[in-house]
Amino acid sequence: MMFAALLCTALLAACSQLTQYALTEQQVNEYLQQKVEFQKQLGLPGVFEANITLKDMQAKIGRAEPNQVILNGTADLNLSTLVGQEHADVALSLAARPYFDSETGAIYLREMQLLNATVTPQSLEKSTKVLMPYLKNSLQLFFNQTPVYVLDSNRSKEEALVRQLAKGIEIKPGKIIIPLSE
Repeated sequence: MMFAALLCTALLAACSQLTQYALTEQQVNEYLQQKVEFQKQLGLPGVFEANITLKDMQAKIGRAEPNQVILNGTADLNLSTLVGQEHADVALSLAARPYFDSETGAIYLREMQLLNATVTPQSLEKSTKVLMPYLKNSLQLFFNQTPVYVLDSNRSKEEALVRQLAKGIEIKPGKIIIPLSE
């Protein structure tokens, strides 16, 4: 019992010096690789279908613009039409504003914009061009509802404490700063 009291006192003393928490690009990118899966089917079944899977997502935090995250990844497209099936990879670059939900401890991407889409092979660029507005809207909806990182009380005691005391986020090059209230 005495040990628990000493541990709590030491933790509170350490916490009083903790005024912010820095979430790095590496942490966000690991979370994206391990927890975030985007799969979507678009089109008219039997006429034109596109199965899309987003992979190899990497976030660049606050590097291009202040308060902005650039998300790069590849959309794996499997196209089925009346004339046959084809495959394309689309290198995507998206920009968005991060948003912190203090109730859930989750960081979402809002106001997403499609910056660039490069189709390989180029011969399928015209075929996939019609999909881009639908893909952009699907990604906007997905990242409005799916966090790119969640503070997890089970991951560490520090994240548990940050989740309780967080009052917003600030974007710095390479990291998301979470200021803490007392």
